[in-house]
Amino acid sequence: MGVIELLSDFVPELKMYLKSITETEERVTSYFSAKIQNEIIFQLASKVLHIIVNNIKSSKYFSVMIDSTPDFRKKDQLSIIIRYVKITDQKPSIQESFLSFVNILSSTGENLANVLIDELRVLGIKIADCCGQSYDNASNMKGEYKGVKSRILEINNKAWYTPCGGHNINLVIGDSVKNTIKSQNYFTTLNNIYKIFAASRKRWAIQLKYLKINLKAPSDTRWEYCF
Repeated sequence: MGVIELLSDFVPELKMYLKSITETEERVTSYFSAKIQNEIIFQLASKVLHIIVNNIKSSKYFSVMIDSTPDFRKKDQLSIIIRYVKITDQKPSIQESFLSFVNILSSTGENLANVLIDELRVLGIKIADCCGQSYDNASNMKGEYKGVKSRILEINNKAWYTPCGGHNINLVIGDSVKNTIKSQNYFTTLNNIYKIFAASRKRWAIQLKYLKINLKAPSDTRWEYCF
């Protein structure tokens, strides 16, 4: 409801509608219940996904990127992203579109490959039209025999594999930092500063007042932290 009220500041018609249902004493159908809003969001998401899938099919060839990460409920979710070339007014542009989150129970290369293939099949996207795949450097992804890469290549030998550039940079910078004493001392100091302020709400308020940046906890998976 808070989001609706915020949007009403920019949409006069919505603001008038909100005013009409909040000021009346009669029982009216507002369509603002959580169930109805979730249904509307679902319909909008379905429409957006339908447009993305049609664009992919029109382009025919595509490349795929997948990665898994646990959500706040500690459930592992696989994200699927498709890259393709869209032509508008005879001008090509590279598009990168998110397709879906898929809950997974196993992170083996076989299971991830099967989940990817099944998800594409449900959407009507042919794995035979895949001309590229890109994942991180984990063995379940790039393994020569049991990795996702190898299992996709068994089905489509034209789906060339390219390692994830961001993950490569993360590995290089992470190893570089760990092998220099000055860098280790520097990031250890930053971590200690964060811990001092994060341990107290009062100290955190002080750093927000006087610093122009927001302190962050250290991360082993985000290479920009190493800067």
